[in-house]
Amino acid sequence: MERFKNSLYARQVFWGSPVTFGVARVLLALLLLVDVLRRWPDLDVWYTNAGLMPNHTMLWAPQAKLGFSIFYGVSELHEARFFVGLIVLVYLGLLLGWKTKLMQLLALAAQLSLNCRIHYLTNGGDNALSVLLVWTAFLPLGEWLSIDSLRRAMRH
Repeated sequence: MERFKNSLYARQVFWGSPVTFGVARVLLALLLLVDVLRRWPDLDVWYTNAGLMPNHTMLWAPQAKLGFSIFYGVSELHEARFFVGLIVLVYLGLLLGWKTKLMQLLALAAQLSLNCRIHYLTNGGDNALSVLLVWTAFLPLGEWLSIDSLRRAMRH
């Protein structure tokens, strides 16, 4: 196994550059920020009880059997804005590379939560973004251009 890990083929196929992973993390976080901020003007329509899909309807007649969303408990606009604000903070943490692995997992949970609340509006792009977040959870995205890498360098 050690011989395979050190082979040129294995390094080219299975190991990526920390620079590439750092740039991918930044671009992914920017994409997530754009996605959540485009929802901001319509929070009252899609994420509150005053809108088209009240949370009690979503709980009693769910659109998907295995869906979960933190927005199921949201009734008012200020509550929806609070949770979207938390999601923005998670995405900013991912952008800056602060506690990157945790932020990757929280970003996945946040994206799924946004999509599961209003399943009718999701499309292939939302699904692809969720799958991308699942796969990048296994990658070391905080190895370069991140607060984590800066802290690691200062420790040594």
